[in-house]
Amino acid sequence: MESEREKSIIVKCCAGDYAAFNNIVSSYNNRAYYYALSILHNHHDAMDIAQESFVKAFRAIATFDSSKPFLPWLLRIVRNQCYNEFKKKKRRAENPGPETDYIVLEKISSQTKTPYEIVVENELKETIHNAINKLPEAQRETVFLFHFEELSYEQIAGVMGVPIGTVMSRLFHGRKKLAELLTNND
Repeated sequence: MESEREKSIIVKCCAGDYAAFNNIVSSYNNRAYYYALSILHNHHDAMDIAQESFVKAFRAIATFDSSKPFLPWLLRIVRNQCYNEFKKKKRRAENPGPETDYIVLEKISSQTKTPYEIVVENELKETIHNAINKLPEAQRETVFLFHFEELSYEQIAGVMGVPIGTVMSRLFHGRKKLAELLTNND
């Protein structure tokens, strides 16, 4: 979403315009869901967290600094909601760690690829996904935000609540570990 359009929509949201906020949800719903999924590793929990995060964002939209991009602010809310979910599960004596019933890959619907190409691409995606999941949590989250959400170091630092140097370090070590995991996978 271009920043001027986003700013005008946010102004409407601050005035309580639900229809304007639907534009925000439409634009960022998939990104919120996939970020939650990258943390929770559970499809249903990620869907719930994404929805809860949008409700929380709408209620707090007046506190948003419109001179900054909206996505990092939203992802910070998603992240906090995810970790609150871990705490709830821990209190209920459930396993607070990642679960394994998540969707690993999206279906490829391109008709220009041969079945063999589709199988190879799916295997590669699964290999990369499995390697990323073996990274320590902080590195995995940093790699996801940088490479999949394409956030800057500063934006990642804001989402995760850590200094920029920590983001750079986690990204460096995460990439190094990922390369080792992928090399050892061959």
